[in-house]
Amino acid sequence: MMKAAATEKENARSEAVEKELRVDGCKRWQGNLYKTLFGTIAKKQKTDKRSALTEEEEATTTEVKQRDLDIIRTYDLLRQTETANVEKIATRFLRSNIKPEQIGIITPYEGQRAYIVQYMQYSGSLNKKLYQEIEVASVDAFQGREKDYIILSCVRSNEHQGIGFLNDPRRLNVALTRARFGIIIVGNPKVLSKQPLWNHLLTYFKEQKCLVEGPLNNLKESMIQFSKPRKLVNTSNCTIM
Repeated sequence: MMKAAATEKENARSEAVEKELRVDGCKRWQGNLYKTLFGTIAKKQKTDKRSALTEEEEATTTEVKQRDLDIIRTYDLLRQTETANVEKIATRFLRSNIKPEQIGIITPYEGQRAYIVQYMQYSGSLNKKLYQEIEVASVDAFQGREKDYIILSCVRSNEHQGIGFLNDPRRLNVALTRARFGIIIVGNPKVLSKQPLWNHLLTYFKEQKCLVEGPLNNLKESMIQFSKPRKLVNTSNCTIM
């Protein structure tokens, strides 16, 4: 009797434990199923959105990258052409018995400065030592000093990038006043003239028949037309005529 009661009690306990395990296991299974099913759906939806967004972004990025590459190629071509002209002008000075220490080359950007130095060394037609003695520096480096002849390389002055650094009147003033006898400016007048101060300057050069274009061995007076210069007002509200 006691054995039967104990057995019955043990069976009841086993059933209770088994039921609890089944319920607990069911809950865990349901939870896992929920996480697996809805987590996958949510993840898929998120992935789908990301994929759609990525496709759009990739298309846009590809377009932007291509445009940037085109700009870079154009810029590099302009820089190479301008640097070649700077070297030719410097060489012309040297062939005219002007000493290297009398010549200064100013450019607003360090990258262009280094490029000009390297280009003259490897592409210049005269002795490398002559080009090494020509000072090539930034506008700021030339402040307070002069050279007999200055070559100003405006680099960056292209349709896409604007005139950047050369838009600063103070630095422009420094660049234009470093020469004792003469200055040659190499740049894109069409772009430079969009800035009022440069518009005045280029209009003056044109009036004086000093604005030329073409190959260095066949320069001709430029036929470019500028818009009428506007009055300039400095930071002190004083009109500059």
